[in-house]
Amino acid sequence: MRIENAPYVKAVMGGNEYAIQNSPKNVAAAIYKANVTQQNISILTPDNVTIVSTFGPFLDRCTDLDYTNKKLIPELTAMQTLQQPVPQVKLYRNNGINKDKGMNR
Repeated sequence: MRIENAPYVKAVMGGNEYAIQNSPKNVAAAIYKANVTQQNISILTPDNVTIVSTFGPFLDRCTDLDYTNKKLIPELTAMQTLQQPVPQVKLYRNNGINKDKGMNR
């Protein structure tokens, strides 16, 4: 499944899995917040295909370069350079994954 077709994506961070709304801005906010808390994060499609992961402050594994380069990096760069505020990560509520609301701490 391509990320553009997914209603939500999985964000795996600190041993917890969150279902978050699928938009480049929301994914960038999740990556930014993981970096601030010094955690690695993996973003996966609902069928567990890794789209992007981080290692420290760096994007590590990127399997969809078109999405990463054209949509995700511009949003993430704007947040990292303080050109735009970092929004709260919007959780996707229509599943049983989000038991812990710690994504926005």
